[in-house]
Amino acid sequence: MEKIGKHFEVIKKFIENTDPKELAMCIKSLESRAEQIGWGKNADIFAVGDKSYKKLCAKKIKEKPYLLDNRPEEEFEYQQKVRALGVKTPASIAVVKNIETGEQYIIMERIMGVSVGDVVSSEVNAKIPEKYNHDVFFVKLKDNLKKMHEDGIYHRDLHMGNVMIDENGEPVIIDFGSATIAFSGDDDKYLQTQVKQYNKEKDKYEVVSGRYLDDDNGYESLKSSMARHIYPNPMKIDKPWEL
Repeated sequence: MEKIGKHFEVIKKFIENTDPKELAMCIKSLESRAEQIGWGKNADIFAVGDKSYKKLCAKKIKEKPYLLDNRPEEEFEYQQKVRALGVKTPASIAVVKNIETGEQYIIMERIMGVSVGDVVSSEVNAKIPEKYNHDVFFVKLKDNLKKMHEDGIYHRDLHMGNVMIDENGEPVIIDFGSATIAFSGDDDKYLQTQVKQYNKEKDKYEVVSGRYLDDDNGYESLKSSMARHIYPNPMKIDKPWEL
């Protein structure tokens, strides 16, 4: 796994050594001219096309996230841990909080690519990167999940929007806002664990269970969805049941 580049290190030092109020103003200024490149129930992703920032993006946590799960600092740490294992995920730069407004951001590497969801969506229909190889992609994704699980880390939200295909056709796992550390045989990591979920109609959080996705089931769903998109005619597949 490649190390964070010098450009990222410079920005990280700038963030660490800048007055919090000045930093908040800087981010707010950038946000006003940023492009929204990602949407989610818990956060939105913004990026600025300027040369100095084109390799960065900011994940802005919503005022009332759908699930009250990992704090931004915890998500940041999970991202660093899985990256250290050799799993391809965006390089984390810093967690920034505007003390006056309460707005929170995770500054990270911008992945140049598309999500599986954008590819298979009839509305978006994003173009698959030229270097994408279906079989190789999912072998690598499975290997990444194995590395995480062997270290006790489970993503628990592995849906089509949280797996990207980068410009080199490589799988990139994003969004560790629901990740946890658990023993391999502990079913509680998926089924029984309770979490607070926002009820928009009641404008309050309610404790619910069964909100987490099984990583292995998520993997199989992703694989079959991409297969159906690439091979819409079953007659083109020798053994469709093996996909």
